[in-house]
Amino acid sequence: MARAIIISGLLHNLSDNFIRFVEDIGEEVDTYVHTWNDIDNLRWVNKLLRYQDRTRITVNMETCPDFEKKYLILHSTYKAVNLIPDLNKYETIIKFKPDLDTDYIPYNKKIEKYYTEGYLHSYPLMKDKSREDFIYGRVLYKK
Repeated sequence: MARAIIISGLLHNLSDNFIRFVEDIGEEVDTYVHTWNDIDNLRWVNKLLRYQDRTRITVNMETCPDFEKKYLILHSTYKAVNLIPDLNKYETIIKFKPDLDTDYIPYNKKIEKYYTEGYLHSYPLMKDKSREDFIYGRVLYKK
């Protein structure tokens, strides 16, 4: 089954560790990118498009709305996910952070480990939530 990567927000300092990450994932990898239409981001999008021989890349650039920074991040992630025509096509969908300061990001499928770590860091927000609620993001906020 295929895997997808989403990249959202500012692409500043997009590192070459992205391509090593894609190669580590393996066979079919689709990349969906949402970012803001400015000169600096265009430079990083062009860099990313050089990797089309290793991953299918879909990009959406739009004018930056007048939101607070935290809403810009959520908006961009929402837009990146909505570029995916069929979420059920993918075994795994990974959100990649473009400015990680490392040469190599190993990929592993330890979903239970990530769920447990995320659950502990997000408690009590994740109280009474299943792994599927956490991993697939069905519950974003509840009072």
